[in-house]
Amino acid sequence: MKTKKEEARKTVRNKYTSQFKEQALERADRDGIPKVAQDLGLAEAMLYSWRTKRRNTGGNPLKSKSSSKPSCPALNGKMPAWKTRRPS
Repeated sequence: MKTKKEEARKTVRNKYTSQFKEQALERADRDGIPKVAQDLGLAEAMLYSWRTKRRNTGGNPLKSKSSSKPSCPALNGKMPAWKTRRPS
């Protein structure tokens, strides 16, 4: 069974701006990811992930995800036909 302290503990997620991410990656290109991660208090895996996303987007700046946008704009919030149940 969990104690009250364990139940009250929640993981806090930090949100970083795209500008911060870009500056961190520029510095990582110069000084190396392990050093920059240690200096900024980030996990190395996070910087590697940001670098991969930047490469996959053709060098475009990293953008923060926005929860206000629908996950699939083509659906406009509607359930696709293939997901609806068919009458028996």
